[in-house]
Amino acid sequence: MIRQFDPEYFTVKNFIDDKTINLYIDTEQDWAWGDGGDSIVPAEAFLAIENIYEYLGKRYKLSTAKLLVNNLDEASYDYHADNREEDNVEIPDVTFTVLIYLQDCPDGPLLVQDYVGNVDNITVKKGLAVFMNGDVLHRATNLEGKLHRKFLKFTFKGITE
Repeated sequence: MIRQFDPEYFTVKNFIDDKTINLYIDTEQDWAWGDGGDSIVPAEAFLAIENIYEYLGKRYKLSTAKLLVNNLDEASYDYHADNREEDNVEIPDVTFTVLIYLQDCPDGPLLVQDYVGNVDNITVKKGLAVFMNGDVLHRATNLEGKLHRKFLKFTFKGITE
């Protein structure tokens, strides 16, 4: 497994501004490109992707791009890594993931586990970006309430040379 980041994950507050968020916020339907998704990536997605490239100082090959606006599936509430299928088979073209939240979700934090088993409880805030290696375990919370979350999820392949 190629690991992009050390530490294995980190957050960036106010990663995208309200003007950019507003381009996505009225969207009612999920869209997905790659990883079984068949939608075309809307042009406005590239504003967030370009922010990622600028922040990291390099361009990477995009593996998947998604906008999730509806309730997450049940598997999202179990610890999982984005570079693994449900049967634990590695997905070789997922090196790292970037989640960008488009709204606050104060009573539904993201739980992220580091490589030694420590868990961080990350408060979901509008504009927050979470960068993590593809093998980092994470999960959504508040299964009972199935809180509506709206966020962008991008997976990339490649490593900084």
